[in-house]
Amino acid sequence: MAEKLGILLRGVLMGLADVVPGVSGGTMALLLGIYERFINAVKSLNFRWIPGFFVWARSGFKAESRDAFTQPIADIHWGFLVPLGIGLVGAIGVGSRIIPDLMDTYPAIMRGLFMGLVVASIVVPIMMMARRGPAEIGVAALTAVTTFLLVGSSAAPPTTIVERSHEEALSLKDFTRNHPSAADPMALYCPQSGDSDNPSLRAAIAEMPEQPVDVALLDAICAEMAAAGTDVESIAAVIHHHHLDDKEANPFNNAMVPAYAPIKMPVPALWFIFAAGFVAICAMVLPGISGSFILLIFGAYYFVLSSLKGLIEGGMEGAIRTEPLLFVIVFSIGALLGLLTFSRLLSFLLREHRDLTLGALVGLMIGSLRVLWPFKVGALHGGPVKNVIPDSFSAALPALAAFVVGLIAVLALTWLGGRAGRVGDATDSV
Repeated sequence: MAEKLGILLRGVLMGLADVVPGVSGGTMALLLGIYERFINAVKSLNFRWIPGFFVWARSGFKAESRDAFTQPIADIHWGFLVPLGIGLVGAIGVGSRIIPDLMDTYPAIMRGLFMGLVVASIVVPIMMMARRGPAEIGVAALTAVTTFLLVGSSAAPPTTIVERSHEEALSLKDFTRNHPSAADPMALYCPQSGDSDNPSLRAAIAEMPEQPVDVALLDAICAEMAAAGTDVESIAAVIHHHHLDDKEANPFNNAMVPAYAPIKMPVPALWFIFAAGFVAICAMVLPGISGSFILLIFGAYYFVLSSLKGLIEGGMEGAIRTEPLLFVIVFSIGALLGLLTFSRLLSFLLREHRDLTLGALVGLMIGSLRVLWPFKVGALHGGPVKNVIPDSFSAALPALAAFVVGLIAVLALTWLGGRAGRVGDATDSV
């Protein structure tokens, strides 16, 4: 029982890590000493029991044919996967409501903390390597440079413009939870080029009695953001001045949308949501780049998180929100297939090319530190962002303190666990 509880708690930590853009559940698995056990447990998942069931059925469910059905099920590492999965899924559900708010409220401190965790965790795969020669160092360096360049890029998802309305008045933020959109409330309100512009929404918000926000302020912010263009310093100044990084104070989130007011919303294609889940879950398995940050690069982070939040909030209200449910199901199917596929590939690489693979994991973790640099200016939800140097030591001190806390916590856990002597033997206990 104590072992199962320990696995469940490790799942909770992995799930919380995966909600944070830039922190990987794979990194947490490495830190907690269960990385290879996790990979092999996921690899044990199989669908051989499906044809096995039909073999058993054709035999008239005779006892001598039952093993074709039961053995593939017995081969799955249930004792590890069930408690880990409960902790992981539960933490993602809770963390998706808590951690993004902490990241928005204390961005530099949170990134400093997670950067400390990742920097200290780099020692773990290094200790697992039997050889650290030129080939391993070269793979680590190449992977680090590639990852560093990758995390500095972003893309816009392929979308279709759909028109949505709601039967009751809602804030614009709650509207996007009921009807997920690739655009955040500010992008939905502000003038856009092409078919995605919403003049009728702006008119409806302006005409709504007892509107809780100043519509003139919304229009002024839109004009300032348009003037800023893609200049990250100008964008950061607008965000800071109007508290757009504060979810509670953001006026676009709080703008009330009248009942049945139509809104044109960009919605990603279902195949793209499937592909995003497939690729993002692979990043969850790898230490370094997180699934959340892959979604940011794909331009799907805000959409997926809004869908998940909308589904959870609907469930808490006893309602089934069909739009968020559809997107979460499609994303989950992609994630499941991606997990089954990539875990087998990674297990093979760790078995046949262990040190080179571990070298690549070290490079991933080093390269991904770019996204965890605590001091940034730029746009919300995956827009242009720039790493900067803080103006003074006092401005950097809270994030630096959080970095040291994360660093010490990991190093203390590594020392207390005696990881240097046994981290590479995690698989033997499966």
